[in-house]
Amino acid sequence: MSTQTVARPTTKVNLSGETVATVSEGFGLQIRHGGQLLTALELVEAIKVAKMVLTYAEHYGLTTEDAASDVGQMDEDAYIDAQAAMLEDWRAVVDSALERNG
Repeated sequence: MSTQTVARPTTKVNLSGETVATVSEGFGLQIRHGGQLLTALELVEAIKVAKMVLTYAEHYGLTTEDAASDVGQMDEDAYIDAQAAMLEDWRAVVDSALERNG
């Protein structure tokens, strides 16, 4: 019987210049620049933020970079307001589709 070894995925990603993202068990997502820790998040929280940025970008027709900038400048209330506005827009689209299809 043959066996296969599966390599662990790379947990270090070069973002730009000296900025590096790493993911590790127990430490979550860490962003470092020149070896200095800039920020750290639990991986699940980082994924939630990334999903919000991607959804915001798609909804408003923005680049990922512009959406990340917008979301990064939001305080908690603005973040909640943006999510509520997108939900209302999607609800209107669904209601319109339901009306057209009977």
